[in-house]
Amino acid sequence: MSKLAAALGKKYEENRLSVLTREFRLGDHTFKVKIPNVAEIERIYNYLKKPDETKIEKEYQDAIQGLSEEDKAKSETKENDIFIDGKSVRQFVIDKHGVKYRIVEYIKFLIPEIEGSLENIEYADIEAEWPLAKQIEIVEKISEVISPDYKDIRSK
Repeated sequence: MSKLAAALGKKYEENRLSVLTREFRLGDHTFKVKIPNVAEIERIYNYLKKPDETKIEKEYQDAIQGLSEEDKAKSETKENDIFIDGKSVRQFVIDKHGVKYRIVEYIKFLIPEIEGSLENIEYADIEAEWPLAKQIEIVEKISEVISPDYKDIRSK
């Protein structure tokens, strides 16, 4: 029990989960979301600023192996990157990796309705359940409930 929890008492400790959660509706379903602490948000932000180079390199190699003949014909190699129509394949891979990482990490803030955890969820699990547009919509909703505007907080 933290110093703050100890000071706020047993009743707070019993209701702690409800204090640290919010919810949103999407369709006919209500999703419960754990409000992350500052360290959790900073970890995500720091990773996005400096992603795992090993993962980026693997995804980059997969991307260039999958280039079509048409893309290869339009490509230009500079240093450790391939450019297609002036656009960096490596930067595309970094951006795509960042989007997937953010989606996974934000989905982990959802509170499961049944026993279990979302800690080991991978992007492939999410992609199998929801199309990209829905993934982005859910992440936006999670973002809205974990960090609402000051005005919204003040009016409640």
